Amino acid sequence: MKSGRSGMLALVIPDLGNPFFAALVQAVFREARAAGYQIYMTNTEGSEEIEAEALAMAVGLRVDGLIWFSIRDKDTSDGILSNTPTVVLDRSVPGYDTVSVDYLEAGRLAGQYLLERGHRRIGIVSGPLDIASMRDRCAGVVEAFQKGGEIVFNLENSFSLDLEPIVKSRLIEDRPTAIFAGADIIAIGVIRFAQTLGLSVPADLSVLGFDDIDLASLTQPQLSTCEIPIEHLAGRALQTLVARIKGRDDAIQSLLVESRVIERESVARLLPLLSVEA
Repeated sequence: MKSGRSGMLALVIPDLGNPFFAALVQAVFREARAAGYQIYMTNTEGSEEIEAEALAMAVGLRVDGLIWFSIRDKDTSDGILSNTPTVVLDRSVPGYDTVSVDYLEAGRLAGQYLLERGHRRIGIVSGPLDIASMRDRCAGVVEAFQKGGEIVFNLENSFSLDLEPIVKSRLIEDRPTAIFAGADIIAIGVIRFAQTLGLSVPADLSVLGFDDIDLASLTQPQLSTCEIPIEHLAGRALQTLVARIKGRDDAIQSLLVESRVIERESVARLLPLLSVEA
């Protein structure tokens, strides 16, 4: 009370049903406890209306600071956060400190990984493209494939195991050798659908995901994927937020963390390991 602080932080996330966010919540809670804070958490269920209400509730509770994983690259706060130290996770919302992955570079690494393993005809099944991080990771793959491969289709899908009808039909008709999926949950959906067609993954179709959720290592075959380093992301977010709470008054920061390919079993090597110029 003497310090004027509550010892509470708010965490606002868009979808607790997505395994990625469940893992992120656990990481943020661990980092917050290590820094001496408790967490008030709200799941906005993908609703901008609920998101705006959640931000107002956090301010009303007089939390010391807020970690905000916004639904989209959009500020739904209506200015209510002007006096609440806030860090935006993994999104591009102007006016706030942000901590995110270098998604464009991560996409390039993913594309290079597929090229090095001999894949020249791939399909991209992205998540929703109204999110900059999704556009960037897919753009990085496209950029890598400009060096000698072909993108036979580039389609959008919801963050779901269920594939859109157009995705299913193009998988059957175009027969790429590999799929880059913009999220692991989509990649697992691709594997399941391929297996219903009698295709073997990766012998008939290779699949590379993005996120490295816990389920990635439990699929059959285990999913090769691009890692979002959740612990690092949560740690940098807490460090940045605590510095703001303690009075840091410098320019807004945009921090990027690196991704890497986690090689498991779902990507076949069609040719001997090739050297692809970065």
